[in-house]
Amino acid sequence: MKKIHLSLLLLFCWQPGFAQFKNASFMVNGYTLPYQVMLPENYDEAKQYPLLVFLHGAGERGNDNQKQLTHGKQFLIDNFYTGNQAIVIAPQCPENSYWANVKRHQIDHKTGFTFEATAKATLPMQTLVSLVQDWMSSGKVDTERVYVGGLSMGGMGTLELLWRMPDTFAAAFPICGGTDLNKLSLYAKNTAVWLFHGDEDSVVPVENSRSAYKKLKELGCDAEYTEYKGVNHGSWVNAFREKGLASWLLKHKKVIPNKELRDRMSKVFENKKATVGVGLIIDGKDTILINNDHHYPTQSVYKFHLSLAVLDYLDRNNLSLDHELFIKESDLLPETYSPLRDDHPKGNFKISVGELIKYAVAKSDNNGCDILFRFLGGPAYVDKYIRGLGLMDFAIATTEEAMHTRWDVQYQNWSTPYTAAKLLEIYRTKRILPAKFHDFLWNAMTGHTTGLNKIKASLPAGTIAAHKSGLSFRNEEGIRAADNDIAIVQLPDGRYYSLAVFVSDSREDDDTNAGIIAEISKVVYDYLSK
Repeated sequence: MKKIHLSLLLLFCWQPGFAQFKNASFMVNGYTLPYQVMLPENYDEAKQYPLLVFLHGAGERGNDNQKQLTHGKQFLIDNFYTGNQAIVIAPQCPENSYWANVKRHQIDHKTGFTFEATAKATLPMQTLVSLVQDWMSSGKVDTERVYVGGLSMGGMGTLELLWRMPDTFAAAFPICGGTDLNKLSLYAKNTAVWLFHGDEDSVVPVENSRSAYKKLKELGCDAEYTEYKGVNHGSWVNAFREKGLASWLLKHKKVIPNKELRDRMSKVFENKKATVGVGLIIDGKDTILINNDHHYPTQSVYKFHLSLAVLDYLDRNNLSLDHELFIKESDLLPETYSPLRDDHPKGNFKISVGELIKYAVAKSDNNGCDILFRFLGGPAYVDKYIRGLGLMDFAIATTEEAMHTRWDVQYQNWSTPYTAAKLLEIYRTKRILPAKFHDFLWNAMTGHTTGLNKIKASLPAGTIAAHKSGLSFRNEEGIRAADNDIAIVQLPDGRYYSLAVFVSDSREDDDTNAGIIAEISKVVYDYLSK
């Protein structure tokens, strides 16, 4: 599916024969990003060329569509206009904004940076992602040879763009940048990275590049690192003099694992009026992400997260599944989905924690969910527990009761598809719970009675699948905020895969939403069963 934009305008005319950089601009959702574009000498419209995205530093921000080429222009012309030919685009970030979502701070007179990896992308970054996607779909670009590089703020932007578009770039060259090291695993095995830094950089700590390089190598990345002795912040001067940089960049081609499977999944929701995200982890090894750069409201999917936290709490406090809680009538809110309330309309009864988990997971009970939240002390406890497992791109911030008060509250509970699939994998493979609790939750999820028209609908009879679905209400405009399902599925050969499919802000009807999830599930199962 192509990403849906309210407005999309590329103001550039293809004119073979003109030289070097020309002004262009890109508009999406009413926001315009100016950029410079350079087509190769003797540009041939019938050919496809490599694409290089060049990101400037903080000093070149503005709206004149000129300053972004203050540094690096001659390097780009010398290496990509003639000889090693490529299309180059150099966007300009506006004043008082950044490519990456980062905060600068001073500690003991030393400069440091905090990368807000779980926050929404900055507006320039959001637009940049769309700009790259637009060029890649133009038919003018060799999509196996797309590259990105930048300096300082642009080096940070380069490293963030890599994880926001992990299946896009064949190689990258961040100069005196930095990033959240937890994000490197999203692209380390599929993108070559050559980092540069000066060892006396007083603006961006050299440790940013040193630690990124070390982590990339640990993850199996084709990574190189050049550190310039005695050089302060302007290490791009040295980097642009590296005679082998351009040839190193262009020798890399993007190899997309399971490309056929990815394309088949994407085809399912092409042209649908919804944002659809997919996270797939196959046998704990291969990962496929589609539209992962979005905060999808989880709805009841987060009851899986809650159940993990509750079971861990029982284990830590030497409590059993038979531990009882007293349920007052006031605990059973009337205006919410609740088989628990239907079974005990008068309230004032005792029920075991194990039974409450069954209600919350297998029957998606909202009152049972909130009772378990109160048992733990609130959503913040669950959020902290999941973060303790090493996951970051999610938030568990509010209850089912609160989500029924205003439309926008539900967006406070969110996840990326990758994080949801990764959590399933952690549960499946790491045995984070004692066997009795692990098996209890597995049985509850395999016995899940809601959302059966989604992931499980298209699986062959008898397939083992532990899943948790989620569904929002619709607003006055008819938009469904969330229609989701996550599952661990066993293949005929004994392998497993974890699949998360999120359908967000959909204007499609319910059968279409569920059908998207079911068809993606079928595509995955059929492909992996071959």
